[in-house]
Amino acid sequence: MSRVLPLFLLLVTLAACTSGRVSEVPTPPAPPAPLLLEEVTWKLCWQITCRNSGSKPTSIRVEMPLPQDRGGWQTVRQTSLQPAPDRRETDPFGNRLAVYEWAEVPAGSSVQAQVEAVIQRRGAAFCPDASRVRSPGSEPSRFLVAEPGILADDPVILRTAAAVVGDEHNPYYRLVRLYDFVRGLDYQLTRPAQDDHESLASRVVQCSDAAGLLVSLSRAAGIPARYVAGVFLRPETPRLRFAHAWAEAWIEPHGWLPVDPTMGRFADTRTTRLGQLDPAYVVTWEGRGSRGFAVQGARDSEVSLVLHQELVSRRAPSSPSLRVPSLMGSRDLTPMLPTGRALELLQKAMDPGLDAPSRIRACREGLKLAPDSKALMRALVFASPAGPARQALEEELVKAPSSPNVLFGRGLLALEEERWTQAEDLLKAAGEDFPVQHALADLFIRTCQPGRASEALAQATRQAVTFRLAQSATHLFADLGDWAGLARVAEEATRIYPASPEFELARAQALFRMGDQEASEALVAQMRIARPGDGLPDAMLGLLHLENGRPDRALQLLRRGLRTGLDPAERDFFADLARQVQEMPDQEP
Repeated sequence: MSRVLPLFLLLVTLAACTSGRVSEVPTPPAPPAPLLLEEVTWKLCWQITCRNSGSKPTSIRVEMPLPQDRGGWQTVRQTSLQPAPDRRETDPFGNRLAVYEWAEVPAGSSVQAQVEAVIQRRGAAFCPDASRVRSPGSEPSRFLVAEPGILADDPVILRTAAAVVGDEHNPYYRLVRLYDFVRGLDYQLTRPAQDDHESLASRVVQCSDAAGLLVSLSRAAGIPARYVAGVFLRPETPRLRFAHAWAEAWIEPHGWLPVDPTMGRFADTRTTRLGQLDPAYVVTWEGRGSRGFAVQGARDSEVSLVLHQELVSRRAPSSPSLRVPSLMGSRDLTPMLPTGRALELLQKAMDPGLDAPSRIRACREGLKLAPDSKALMRALVFASPAGPARQALEEELVKAPSSPNVLFGRGLLALEEERWTQAEDLLKAAGEDFPVQHALADLFIRTCQPGRASEALAQATRQAVTFRLAQSATHLFADLGDWAGLARVAEEATRIYPASPEFELARAQALFRMGDQEASEALVAQMRIARPGDGLPDAMLGLLHLENGRPDRALQLLRRGLRTGLDPAERDFFADLARQVQEMPDQEP
């Protein structure tokens, strides 16, 4: 689905305050709070049934974890227990438990306990700023040590963490490296749970393995972290659910950032699973060593755990989370390009059909004529393949006399090698012009810092707008689920690049998710007239209707899109989706 934009949310502002009329000593600034966007309310009912299938009475103990409020993005509105528990306890991980005990359950009889909760979930998104991150204080120190299931002091884990983070000292960038490492492992849903050693040896994990390993590695690297578990419920398909586990890492001053390496393994969700949680996540308990829903003393019993869920309400965000960068800049790149023969060499170096050695030679010849051209320096860096050629170029630039262009080249090389702190420092020292801001925006998007990416995009677009820059802006707001922001930036991008349907498609998607289905349908109708051979607008609108609980309308639009025309990858995806919708109950053949 090369033309279909992804989704998700983000930002927050910070105010310092003073207190005390006499001493006038400033109080510490409040920690940046996550932005809370889309709101979903669920009614959930967990039910445990134990049947004594033995030949004599038996004693049974049941522990039911009770969902708790978390950071403003999960609020438990109501909880009821049937029957009333014998008592309530708190386990070593801080989970609140309802405990039931039956002393003599007759053979052939069953006992049952259930917890029902109304839980409000809001999309939560932090806006980390790596330049403001500092070492954690004493508050989360207990999340730095080993505990059942978390091998923070194990020699293998310590060596692995040290190898992954390398010489990176910034806690946030260290977390990014660990996140990328764990999300890069192969995933297998049906694999039995493993400990950290087995996960590292097999390189294959399921969600609990990935979450536990990330927590162990983070603690070993000096980053407080904890394991959380619960259920993943998609609001657009309320009947779909599955148990899930992820992690939370403490990044000062932001506090606990959610990190999901399992969902983050996909290319289009890579940036939306570090520091962000959409409303599909509901936390039930924390701690890898926690028993969760547990039954004891029922050796001869048949035990079942059933979850019933009901979508009570869903409300889209009504205001943008990020300052939307204006794309109405000068859009004139001429002053940023070399002239004469140097420009001809740059154009030659940008020829995708040219082999790498020839492109490198063209860049080097051009730089002799225009040594301050950041366009030529950028072309040289990206023409140099990873490995010895890139390493030799970096050694050459380190030895060269310092200049903004040399610093820019070194910053780009550090960016490509994922040396995030060094890349940021070098790029900032290279100036504030368009190429630098463009590169910084790329860095911040790749390291899951959407707030800073938005600022860099805004600065870059004040100077010029390229197609890639407009694309980056729309992708950023789509990834965040900031539909108001996406609608505005996509509308601007459409005016700049009217021949590119992806921006119109992004705007239609944003309008639909903001609840203006009529405007979205009208925009798709216009696209249908303007591009009669393109079936993607109809197919994408069908997908949105499916997410909104209208499979009948979705099937009509999916079929229309497939008839009109799609590229091969799109056709495979939407054809499979149409088959699934057709197989749903009450759908016409």
